[in-house]
Amino acid sequence: MKTDLSDLIDGGAEDRNVNLTSVADTRYARMARAGYDLESRTIWLDGEIEDTTGDWFRYVTWALETESPKTPITVWLNTPGGDVPSMYQIYDAIVGSPSDITMIGHGEIVSAGVLIFVAGHKRLVTDNCVFMSHEGADFGGGGGLRHSEAKDRRRYEDWQMSRWNELMARHTPYTAAHWKQITSKKAEFWLLGAEEIIAYGIAEGVYDPAGRLSKFEPTDAPEASGEVD
Repeated sequence: MKTDLSDLIDGGAEDRNVNLTSVADTRYARMARAGYDLESRTIWLDGEIEDTTGDWFRYVTWALETESPKTPITVWLNTPGGDVPSMYQIYDAIVGSPSDITMIGHGEIVSAGVLIFVAGHKRLVTDNCVFMSHEGADFGGGGGLRHSEAKDRRRYEDWQMSRWNELMARHTPYTAAHWKQITSKKAEFWLLGAEEIIAYGIAEGVYDPAGRLSKFEPTDAPEASGEVD
């Protein structure tokens, strides 16, 4: 007897903030409200990554893995970035999943979204998807912290940025030193469109299930718009 996974996940219209008053309450309306579909094993991770998004994503992937640990999962990703701890939660959930997870990037994949995307076991992007990574935020130990607290917070923030570089190196053709250079020399490093993203080793192909788009051939020296001088 299968578990009713919908009982395990709290993801209603209130959580997703989607206005579907004009849409019939069908399976597809529920998918849009909740951000996942148990039948097709698809998750839509869109909008800002908030401090609760990591928990939500872990609940959904855990439920899908419990139901069928060897059946693939698809994640559609479109985000301006957001909460760093949630980013690492989602990264860990993807990398550690017993299910093969395909990431499909569309719209924009920015900041925290970049590491989430490269964690996928298979990585595709739509033709006009864009990527952006940037230098780490300098919080300066604000918020009324004492000197010792600010020093400890700075160590934590430095670790976050260093770890990001190391994990990007794990999933791309470039070293941690390269990613450190990118994020320190460029306030914003952009890859515009599928061709640049694929050429840079971030994605392995274009999402084109109907075969209507021309196939892109990665180059050894991509002319990425955000390339470091």
